[in-house]
Amino acid sequence: RGQPPPPSAVTASARTLRPQSRVRADTAMGCIASSETIELEVKDSGQSSAAGWRAYVDTQLLAGGCSAGMIVGLKEELWAKSDNIGLKEYKATVSDESGKSSVIDVKEVHDIVAFSKTGTRPAAGLRVNGVKYVVVRAEKDGGDGIPFVCYARHDRSGVCIASAKTCLIIGAYDEMDLSNPTFAGACNNAVERLARYLLDQGY
Repeated sequence: RGQPPPPSAVTASARTLRPQSRVRADTAMGCIASSETIELEVKDSGQSSAAGWRAYVDTQLLAGGCSAGMIVGLKEELWAKSDNIGLKEYKATVSDESGKSSVIDVKEVHDIVAFSKTGTRPAAGLRVNGVKYVVVRAEKDGGDGIPFVCYARHDRSGVCIASAKTCLIIGAYDEMDLSNPTFAGACNNAVERLARYLLDQGY
């Protein structure tokens, strides 16, 4: 994958980092059937490159209006993330149209990457960091230059996912964080801006 271009090239002005708020996992709502979860770890061929991708998360996503963020390769590898979010594997209880419940295996990184490639929503719903989100809008090749973009909500929090050529940019926001509320508009803009920049750089 190589070393990414410097994050300073994305925007001309420097930004001040905001405190990171915790992205909540809605285990109390019964979305996660088991407390045994596996969290995907950052995987990279070299530490310098991993540090470079983390700089994008810090200076473009968190400083751009996201409460949390990460960059995921389309080969289902986690390139970089903030400390308060992740992609997990676990069992979840889901219900079909008739109301019948069943327990299925959830692998969030696989489901999100497949969603971005096919446009078909995951069987267990869109889940990030153990939270199940309601997809408000998802588009493939929407005409704005981004191959895939998705906006989703959970109560007064949400995520934006945008695809570049070789990776996905995921940003989260949380309006209910009293110490540092973040909002959909700024989050969406930060995610989409970074996606467009990485597309222009061949990523």
